[in-house]
Amino acid sequence: MFEDHFYLSGKNKGITKSLTGNVCVLTFFVNEKGTQDKLIVEKYYAALLQACEVIEQEAKRNGKQLTFSRYHYEVSMHIPDDVLDCHNRIVREALKMFLFDSADHLIRFIKEKYHADEVTLFFFINREMRSFSLNVHGSYCIDNTEYAFIFRNDTDKKSIIHELLHSFGARDLYFPPEVKKYADLFLPDSIMSYGEKFDGLTKYLIGWSDKIDLNTIRFLENTKGVSENGIIAYLNSIWEKEKRK
Repeated sequence: MFEDHFYLSGKNKGITKSLTGNVCVLTFFVNEKGTQDKLIVEKYYAALLQACEVIEQEAKRNGKQLTFSRYHYEVSMHIPDDVLDCHNRIVREALKMFLFDSADHLIRFIKEKYHADEVTLFFFINREMRSFSLNVHGSYCIDNTEYAFIFRNDTDKKSIIHELLHSFGARDLYFPPEVKKYADLFLPDSIMSYGEKFDGLTKYLIGWSDKIDLNTIRFLENTKGVSENGIIAYLNSIWEKEKRK
């Protein structure tokens, strides 16, 4: 019924499939060469721990087994002024530093080393900016792998939950305006908007539900006209504003 709906286009397409089982969150702490802010790293890690605990509890309430583990690498490199346009280079340079020629190579290594079912990659950038994720929705993709970029102004539990769910296919519900309108109506107070609830669409996309509930059906019916090109145009307008700050 909704096979071609853009908001379902990323389900099971990337390396991460389902937010269940033993899930490893691997963070690259990216700092300028010769600098390291231990306090901000500790703040991020405390928020990450809280975020993982909240998601584990929510998974349990939904009848799913989920256990997080957390590991990190420290990366010293020049951070480009325009992170939005250079995120590919940041990812590849970080992987290269640890002798991994691809994210797939790294993920296979981490799965074997830590007996993980899923591995998600976070890049913590010691700079103030809007956090974002890249996942496999239409053409949004770097080598078929999901990445989250967290900046030091977003070291809070809610922001990290939001970006972590993105890594497993969840979609933003606060833009563009036509999406927010129907998300507020049918999927209110969602963690993928400005709330804290795990809505039906998000549960379906991250692998916690096999069926689409009635409210999600109503949301999808009213947003059938949303396209990849429209989303890209809206995101580009946001990113251009970020560059001018």
